[in-house]
Amino acid sequence: MPSAIRTNDILWTRVGDPVLVDKTDEKTGEVYLENNFSKVQNAAKNGIKNGLSVTEREAYKATLSSVQNTNKKQEIQELYQKIKSLKEGNTDPRLLKYLENELQYKMIHENYTPANYGINPVTLDI
Repeated sequence: MPSAIRTNDILWTRVGDPVLVDKTDEKTGEVYLENNFSKVQNAAKNGIKNGLSVTEREAYKATLSSVQNTNKKQEIQELYQKIKSLKEGNTDPRLLKYLENELQYKMIHENYTPANYGINPVTLDI
């Protein structure tokens, strides 16, 4: 059974220090940690993306790079359209969730919602 902890995830020790998962051994269940703070900081510079595989992290970064724009409202609109198109394909739900969270963050930060933006009532707990 694959581990829920993946390479490049960020965890915290008992005393609250952040550590980076350097590698995992599926056979023995061992997790190797890196406690060099500069490496942890570098891994977290674009936010903590625990649970995503290396390829999913790259897809996340590529998606955000493809919609990057100096006009933040246009960037939000493009990210929203990209998420809609990814939902129609066979995209990992964890990746979609991280992209949706990024969209929410951008919408709140810019105080802008796309005109055709719709949210599932279950998400709002109605």
